[in-house]
Amino acid sequence: MPATANGKPGRETTVGILFFVALGLLGVFTILIGDIPVFKQTWSFDVLFDDVGGLEKGQDVLYAGGQVGKIREIQSEETKIRVILDIQKGLRVYRDGVITIEEKSALGGMRVAITRGTPAAGTLAPGDEVQGKGLNTLTTQIKDAAQKISRLADTANDALSSLKEGKGTLGKLWSEEAVYNDLKAAIADLKETSANFRSITRKVDGGEGILGQFVNDNESRDNLKDILASWKNVSKKLESGEGALGDLVMNPDTKKDFKETLVKFKEFGNSVTKLKTFLGTSYTSVPEDHYTVTKIYLRLEPREDRYYLIGGSFFRIQDSSPLTTPRTMLDDELIGKVDVQIAQRFLDNNAMTFRGGFIEGKPGLGLDYATTCYGNPFVATLEGRASWDDSRIHEAYDPFLLRAKVDMTFYKYFHLMVGVNSLTERPRGMYGIGFEFQDQDLKYLLGAMGTGR
Repeated sequence: MPATANGKPGRETTVGILFFVALGLLGVFTILIGDIPVFKQTWSFDVLFDDVGGLEKGQDVLYAGGQVGKIREIQSEETKIRVILDIQKGLRVYRDGVITIEEKSALGGMRVAITRGTPAAGTLAPGDEVQGKGLNTLTTQIKDAAQKISRLADTANDALSSLKEGKGTLGKLWSEEAVYNDLKAAIADLKETSANFRSITRKVDGGEGILGQFVNDNESRDNLKDILASWKNVSKKLESGEGALGDLVMNPDTKKDFKETLVKFKEFGNSVTKLKTFLGTSYTSVPEDHYTVTKIYLRLEPREDRYYLIGGSFFRIQDSSPLTTPRTMLDDELIGKVDVQIAQRFLDNNAMTFRGGFIEGKPGLGLDYATTCYGNPFVATLEGRASWDDSRIHEAYDPFLLRAKVDMTFYKYFHLMVGVNSLTERPRGMYGIGFEFQDQDLKYLLGAMGTGR
């Protein structure tokens, strides 16, 4: 080791020692910060796939939405691709858990996801070999949803064709000649009734019957004149305020109350004329997460550029869903949440709608854009809400759930929906169908309640 004249290490020696110390510290920090499993205890098992879709060594492994390991190795065999997973020690993976390859986010990247499974199926041991389900990417989910919608549209077309061809009970009612004959008979009855009415009129003019005698008899007309004169006398007394009834009619307070009543009736008429009420329901399925949401709502539209929505969302969660909790698996029932939103429309023809409030029981916001596609109403939606994490629903979306969807009306009140659930983490395809109609009777009831207040 080079040294100076006084026996102390030289500058080059000091610099070299500091360099190696810094290099050692850099290696330690790289292991700790980079999550390199040098000091971690893990166990591994093999998963066989038909296609890994760009999966790479070192990418994440999720269990019920949480990161629990890494991909150690990917080996290509004759008919399968073997993926070796390193899992943190102490974690139990059940044999009936579904193992898929999914996109990490909408921006790219892949990872392996494992669902919970059930304890009754038994646990995997180190070195075990299981079969994976396959790719679960956004593209495959949208393709599957499109195929299901296509089959639904084919079924609707078949039903309309059967109706036109006169098949089934409704088709026979539509095309049966007997319906035309019944209508023709009804018109004939109406003509006969009109002829009978003209006959009665001629008899009255000729003085036939009791009514004819009354109309053509002079004494009867004189009696009627006397009755009318008596009513005229009573009217004069009412106008002058004579008697109890006259005092009631001519009292200023009575007039004031009557005017206020007329004003309320006018306000009631205006509110009923402007108010539009819509009743609706929808059914949405997220098949990859094994749950559905059924919505029932009332939409109040006091004017064209604003509406209020009140309703409920009902979750049906399967035991195999990553949203399940021990209480969910025990109760096996619908989970209801409240929907309350206020919406404001803007831009040309109120095409854009901004809304906020409680979406599926959590604070959230939504943006809707309405247009037409091939002559049918078409709505594109982007909405987000806070995620659920309680004793009944566990959503592994941090910090919120963001979804995008499109709705297209295909037959009068019915509309189809397809979209992506959770854009920022674990994207899942979703699809559904909805029904909404305008209720005229309900708006009169709500208008009357407002006037009563």
